[in-house]
Amino acid sequence: MARYIKCDCCGKKINFGDEIYKFGGHAGLYCSGECFADSYGEVQELDKELADDCYHTIYDDDVRKEEIKREM
Repeated sequence: MARYIKCDCCGKKINFGDEIYKFGGHAGLYCSGECFADSYGEVQELDKELADDCYHTIYDDDVRKEEIKREM
């Protein structure tokens, strides 16, 4: 008899030896990246404030096109 657990998100069977997804230091075990993201991820709308808060560089192709035009 094969030994297995069930995914903490969807309940799918995960056999011993299968690849799993987990977050370090937590007990949740997941069958896929999608189940892992469903359990830990947040869905938000990207705006300038969120990009700034997460220390991401904001790129603007329209501004860059204008800069190139002026340089030409």
